[in-house]
Amino acid sequence: MTAMEIYVDVDNTICHTEGTDYPNAKPNYDNIARVNKMYEAGHTIIYWTARGMKSGLNWRELTERQLKEWGAKYHQLRLDKPAFDVLIDDKAINTRDWEQGKWIS
Repeated sequence: MTAMEIYVDVDNTICHTEGTDYPNAKPNYDNIARVNKMYEAGHTIIYWTARGMKSGLNWRELTERQLKEWGAKYHQLRLDKPAFDVLIDDKAINTRDWEQGKWIS
């Protein structure tokens, strides 16, 4: 497989987060391992989060610390994901489908 650039959401994808309670997010180690496997296969991993997009708060330091503590491998962290309710995109994969192996990584 050709190496891909893969954007991965943070909250409720690699961690369980209640609303915007980012400091108490709980890692989802199964999903972190899935992403790390893609990283190790040579894909470029970019974590893309909307943390702070509505509030204007800067969550970079906390998010970087969490990713490090959780053992998440990545190339870049972006905090400029727009806050939205629905994303319609031809390349999007739903987290639950991905967890069930409906997309091979």
